[in-house]
Amino acid sequence: MNVIHDDLDSVRHQWNTHRIRPSAGARCPAGVPDELFHFPQPPAVNCLLTNTAELPQEVLEELDEPQICESSDFQDYLDYLCAFNSCQRPTEHESAVQLFLNLVAIV
Repeated sequence: MNVIHDDLDSVRHQWNTHRIRPSAGARCPAGVPDELFHFPQPPAVNCLLTNTAELPQEVLEELDEPQICESSDFQDYLDYLCAFNSCQRPTEHESAVQLFLNLVAIV
């Protein structure tokens, strides 16, 4: 989860600091998303989607909470397997995928 969290933080930072070019007919202003959010030019336009009813049904189905096992016993078991098999904590997504595949094979 730490690898995914770090990657998502990186994507969030890149997205919030990139420059949006002006385009004809756009509802929202051009600029850097972080600056537009924190220092909007008057009149500010709310560009956030707040009404999920506007989303297509297939997207709404994907918004359900993911089914995650939050059992501390299972986490302890995975930690034990990693220690017993000398697994290293992953630092990037490739090594996280490899660790996942190794643990699936063991479990």
